[in-house]
Amino acid sequence: MYITSIKFKLALKWFLHSEYDYLLVYASGANKLDYEISREVLTYRQLIDAQTGDLVCFLHFIESEHEQDSLIRANHTDSIENFMIYHINTERVRRLTHRDLYCGVGLKTTYETTWDLCEFFDIMQCELPAFILIHRDRSNTDLLSLTHQYSLFSIKNLEDLHSLLTPIKIINNYQSDITPIRDKLTKLQKIPDAIEIQQQIDSIRRGIETLKKETIDDLCLKRTEVCHAIHLILLSYNKNFELTDMNFNSFKELLTKEGLINEFLSKHRDLFNLFKKIDKKIRKWNNSKNDKIELLIDNLKQKQNALMQSQSIKEQINQLIQKEEEIINTYKKTIKETLLIDNSSELLYAVDNNSSTLPLIIEKTISNYLDKNQVIRSIVRDIRDKVHQQAFDIFISCKSEDYKYGEQLFHLLSNRGFHPFIASKSLRAVGCDLYSKVISEVIDSCKHMIVFATDQRYVESPYVESEWSMFVNELKAGRKTGKLLTIIPDPIQGQKLPIDLRQREIFPTDNYEAICDYLK
Repeated sequence: MYITSIKFKLALKWFLHSEYDYLLVYASGANKLDYEISREVLTYRQLIDAQTGDLVCFLHFIESEHEQDSLIRANHTDSIENFMIYHINTERVRRLTHRDLYCGVGLKTTYETTWDLCEFFDIMQCELPAFILIHRDRSNTDLLSLTHQYSLFSIKNLEDLHSLLTPIKIINNYQSDITPIRDKLTKLQKIPDAIEIQQQIDSIRRGIETLKKETIDDLCLKRTEVCHAIHLILLSYNKNFELTDMNFNSFKELLTKEGLINEFLSKHRDLFNLFKKIDKKIRKWNNSKNDKIELLIDNLKQKQNALMQSQSIKEQINQLIQKEEEIINTYKKTIKETLLIDNSSELLYAVDNNSSTLPLIIEKTISNYLDKNQVIRSIVRDIRDKVHQQAFDIFISCKSEDYKYGEQLFHLLSNRGFHPFIASKSLRAVGCDLYSKVISEVIDSCKHMIVFATDQRYVESPYVESEWSMFVNELKAGRKTGKLLTIIPDPIQGQKLPIDLRQREIFPTDNYEAICDYLK
């Protein structure tokens, strides 16, 4: 393994102009002590890249043994991309280079570049091997700006390596899950909502009604009505004239010619003036109004269709908001349980808003997790030692409601020379409240398992099901060869049990002696 200085500096220059906010660099200690870690990084480099994802670009400076034949292939006239270090082949990084280019071979190059790297970041060499998580200020493209924008995580063993990646993986997975939801929400929320569209529909309808108040058809109809009324009046004068196609001027000339103009005006002036007004409007009518009405009607139909779609979009938005809340709550729980952080809101808020404090929060999150995980690993090792000291051979799995039955069998088995485990009794012997860690270790060490179910629903309760499922998986994988027994009040009802239990031995609750004999 080795690190080359030219690739190190060029990688940083590339990073300053890349799409990434973070660069995760593995820095070898340049000695045999970290050989196992380096091999692990190389072996799982694709997994590491998948864990870091789009949030972090993962690059490493390690040479593996099978790459020795292609070391000296660098061309110093190539672009920055062609001097990139060996990288994980993600979709976003793949286009940067298609060749493995190296500058320098051997331990001397490794030492020189190790010192160069330590000097650049002001890192003590005793802190290597380490991962350096570098973040960049997008407003600053000065290479020297990176000397103060990094977090260092020393890696002393493989457990440290996996512990470091856990918070990064969770943050990346959170972004991968939440980003598509929020992108869809943003897109849908830009579409006018139902209230806005309804207001537009009402406005269009008012415009149509305004134009339709005096359409040519309406005016012609009114003119026909007026002509009919005048026709009836003229009939009273024994004058039968067809007025349907007659304009006002012709009508006035007709009255004058017949000597009826003064008498008609004295008795029917309103009707005379109405005919005059309607006839004038018909002559001045602008046919473009009909076109405007047709355009408004087409627009109205489009808005009505949009209103129907908007109601569907509103349902989609509500579903996405609900999905967003579910994802946030899921990751809050994951962060609390996995990263051992009581308040996950600060971390998620910083990730969501790309806060300027995000690098510090990520560093604090990872550091706290590494520290706590070291303590937990120490406790787990202590648990493992205590479990092996107790030499448990039979795991009794039961819901708390069945403890009284399980403890009866526990005492009987103990008197028969077995070393059974039941949580209500045996956790005191182990002396730790990390329940899940204890259970996993005990199941791993026990040869047999007995599942109690005075109520068949008990075997499907979360804790009980996880226990016997773990044991079943070990049996199927061939890592265990012991017995899996289920105890229920009526064995005839065993067909209602899950298939992995009912295809194995089933005993009644009143025959513990038979169980002891069977296990012997």
